Amino acid sequence: MNRVWSMAESAPHCGSCNSALPWVVDTSDDTYTGIVERSQVPVLIYMCAPWCPPCRRMTPILEQIAKDLAGRVKLVEVEVDEAPKIIERLAIRSVPTLIVMKGGKALATHVGAAPAVIVRSWAEEVLV
Repeated sequence: MNRVWSMAESAPHCGSCNSALPWVVDTSDDTYTGIVERSQVPVLIYMCAPWCPPCRRMTPILEQIAKDLAGRVKLVEVEVDEAPKIIERLAIRSVPTLIVMKGGKALATHVGAAPAVIVRSWAEEVLV
């Protein structure tokens, strides 16, 4: 079993075969800077809430995208009720919200739930 450190600077790889591993982590107000802003890999931030039905539908879509884009993106889940400073900092007004960041700078934002094909297309377009 591979251990993936959430604050590592580069994408994780399998210790046996060296293939890229999906990188899915949670963050909070305390760990945001280390996990998001210091990442050398583009970050797909997923603002969500457990009480939000659209968020529950988006979670497996985003986890699959993280698997498919292993080595190219870090999926960071932010539970909005537990991260008020992040919500204020990024001016989040609704969930689910997706933000692609690179080098601590926002490249693109997508607000609202969408089918897998639209989310994947949006993410791949931004990450190219």
